[in-house]
Amino acid sequence: MNQTSSETASTVRLRAIVAGLIPAAVYLALVDAMRYVQDDTYITLSYARNLLAGNGPVFNVGEYVEGFTSLLWMLLSTAAISISDSPAHVLQLAGSVAAIATCFFTVRITRRLLKSVGGVWRDVLSAGAGTWLAACSAFQFWSTSGMEATLFMLLVAGMVDAYQSDREGMQWVGWGAVALLTRPEAMLVVGFIVGFRIVEAVQHRGGTLVLRQAGILSAVLVALEVWRWQTFGSLLPNTFSAKTTTLDVQIADGLDYAWLFIRHVMAYGAGIALAALGIARTRSRHTIELGLIAIVWGLAVVGLGGDVLRHQRFLLPVAMLLAPLMTLGLVRVLQMLDLGNTTRMAIATSVMAGLAIYAAVSERDAITKTIYLEGELVEKMRSTGLFLRDVATKEQRTLTVAASTIGALKWWSEQTVVDMLGLTDRTIAKHPVRIPEVSDDASVAWKERNYNADYVLGRRPDYIVFSTGMKPSAFAERALFAKQFYVAYYQYYYPLGSTGKLHIMYRRKPQAVIDRSPQRTIDLTTANLRSLSDYARAIQLLSSPNGRAEAESLYRRITTEGPANFSGAWQQLSDIARDRGDYQNTYELARRAISIDPCDIRAHFSLFQYYRYVGNAGGAAMHADWVARCNPILFREVNLPVPEGAY
Repeated sequence: MNQTSSETASTVRLRAIVAGLIPAAVYLALVDAMRYVQDDTYITLSYARNLLAGNGPVFNVGEYVEGFTSLLWMLLSTAAISISDSPAHVLQLAGSVAAIATCFFTVRITRRLLKSVGGVWRDVLSAGAGTWLAACSAFQFWSTSGMEATLFMLLVAGMVDAYQSDREGMQWVGWGAVALLTRPEAMLVVGFIVGFRIVEAVQHRGGTLVLRQAGILSAVLVALEVWRWQTFGSLLPNTFSAKTTTLDVQIADGLDYAWLFIRHVMAYGAGIALAALGIARTRSRHTIELGLIAIVWGLAVVGLGGDVLRHQRFLLPVAMLLAPLMTLGLVRVLQMLDLGNTTRMAIATSVMAGLAIYAAVSERDAITKTIYLEGELVEKMRSTGLFLRDVATKEQRTLTVAASTIGALKWWSEQTVVDMLGLTDRTIAKHPVRIPEVSDDASVAWKERNYNADYVLGRRPDYIVFSTGMKPSAFAERALFAKQFYVAYYQYYYPLGSTGKLHIMYRRKPQAVIDRSPQRTIDLTTANLRSLSDYARAIQLLSSPNGRAEAESLYRRITTEGPANFSGAWQQLSDIARDRGDYQNTYELARRAISIDPCDIRAHFSLFQYYRYVGNAGGAAMHADWVARCNPILFREVNLPVPEGAY
């Protein structure tokens, strides 16, 4: 009899292991198409590199601002840098390992809730819960991003599993302590579980163990906050301040964010409905506690405005908590039907498989597009960063670069990078200065609404890099155009689009150029500022198949309603005339642009090409001289010799 019991126990353990391996196999089969590196990964890596170099946990040397959201992941990043020349790939691998382990714990939690099912079906259905999570395209997307999303999910899953297995033990306390070092949201889960323990202690008139458990977690949290305050002068990461805005805007953004989660991950709410049924039809301590944590977590994410990054990162832990409840709810619904047990379980398995397939394909096309765009952005920022590092080496000084997408740019350039969105800058995050004509523009899709253009320009950046190249798209980018210092003293600095080697930048005009052509500033009216918003929209229209005529109309309006010292609209009209073969207007419009801003490099290059085409060597040399002064790399980038007589 003992032998039979032993064999039965061995069989049960074997089935449990197999149930945990199925989600791992599904994850590994699907994840290859999702591999990419998120630009924000390089923010954490830059902090880690400075820490290893003895500069402290800083983004820019001497600037103590907590622009990373995970202390533990930053420390792991230092290890990745130490052991590999490709630390981002090490972090990707760590994220994938954490993802597989998270699926395993999801299976364990589900098995515990399905005790009443028993037998092979218990293993099959618990494997289904883990497989649903493993198949979710958003889960795969974040697991390979190089960020801490799946590590945090693993720690939450481990804490919940250990707590449900032995609430009086210390194992869940260990998981919780590590989770507190990983993301601020851990305070919510830890707080709930400690609260559950306190209620339980009051009911049973015993609290010594609970006090010890709560004391350990409180000590970890206090130590973290003391270190954070002494190091950065704040109790929360700077990213919290950078991403928060007014409550009404946050809730509106959060509801949009939650809807995408409900639609793509929870199958238009079907998964949530099943989870609710699981709680209602069971009402056990485990189900109620899981449900409460998931509900409050979801509401907190909505209240904070969701995430500035796409694809449900902040709600994936909620999905992990709902997976066991969802499976339990499905079982309870089928138990109400007059069906045989085998039929019920077969239907449950089919439904779980259908939900997993839906989670795998619903958002996959959108995520594939995001991966492509993020890859392009990171590659351009990498090449631009390498270029800036070479410039700094030649000039034997550290450059200051302002940018709205800072990760790869900082990592590869190794220069001082001012984050115009405030993630790594305390002044912008906590003391934003908004311009109504900019902030009220409903066409801007960016969620980062904090900016301080005066502060950014006060840092006198040598270069300014917009995330979308030429077009100012973020609020922080558009705000620069409302400042005369920017309009007067920064020039478009670029290789021609056909070279594709560098991300388009704006460069502070060389002093020799300013001395040669003194800048004039004017007071900007409300109409001037609003017209500059049309500039970004017109650039976008130029790239659409049928938008050229509308873009031209907008540029013409800017020439009459925009600032009198803004040459950009005239230059764009010159390019439009050139593209349709109207070379006389190309010439006249380019000259008009130069009369407004003698350092309008695109207009000079157009006139250089024009004079070269008509055989006017003197005219070509004059404009080539301006090009060489304002943009010395351009001729090299397009493989043209600098004409004789040019600077």
